[in-house]
Amino acid sequence: MNIHNIHTTYEKMYAYEEEIKNSISIKTQIIFTAIFALASATIYLARFLDFTFNPKIAYVISFLAATTLIISAISTYFNCKAFSGSEFNRMPYAEKIKEYYESQIEYNDELAKYNAQVAQHEQIPLINPAKETASFISNTYISCSTHNALVNEERSRWVFKALSTFLMACIPLAIGSLLFVLFDMDTSSPRKNFAIKD
Repeated sequence: MNIHNIHTTYEKMYAYEEEIKNSISIKTQIIFTAIFALASATIYLARFLDFTFNPKIAYVISFLAATTLIISAISTYFNCKAFSGSEFNRMPYAEKIKEYYESQIEYNDELAKYNAQVAQHEQIPLINPAKETASFISNTYISCSTHNALVNEERSRWVFKALSTFLMACIPLAIGSLLFVLFDMDTSSPRKNFAIKD
């Protein structure tokens, strides 16, 4: 593998981590939407819950609804950690790379002046500005890719926790919804002979 191929590999690794970052951001947005839908369904359940005919079942459903909201809050916390709070390293702007390249040329100019004033055995070899700049770019790719990979790993762990707790929150809601339907606990049910009081 030559130097050009190595540099290309570093560049692809950097781009890959950028893609993962964007993918994680999309996942967190989807989870936020799902949590909102879950919370809305839970609030509806609690809002139209009838305590008149079967209060014991109503209290059980209330407990399940509260449990759903608590777990959803935990999931939201995990998802917020995945969505924000992580700093990604980016490659320098083209202008910065140009400045680095020009600084290497200036260094050679100063070195040439120095070498002209000293004996041959005291002279310092000139550098290759293009090679030094390529090395600078490769090292920056390595640093950014490594940092971003670690950040993405951490964000992925938070996403996993957020998704796991979201699925856990669905369980009490599913049980509560089943009880809500089986025992006809909806105050707006046609079978109820009283109106909803706000």
